[in-house]
Amino acid sequence: MERGARTRRSCAAVPLAAALVAAAFAAVPGLAAALAWERGGIAAGEWWRLVTGHLTHWDLRHAALNVVGAVLL
Repeated sequence: MERGARTRRSCAAVPLAAALVAAAFAAVPGLAAALAWERGGIAAGEWWRLVTGHLTHWDLRHAALNVVGAVLL
């Protein structure tokens, strides 16, 4: 396998993994609220919100659109 094809495949795994994590966050009721970007929570030391906030969604439609967009990328 040539090096360029391997690099493209590795790069494709990142948005796919993010899409799977986002789908899991959307599937568990209440989890998105605990992980969402919330300024007060971050200020109180909930540092994980800096990363997980980008993978949470308001509703199933929002999650589906973002997952589809990430997979297409």
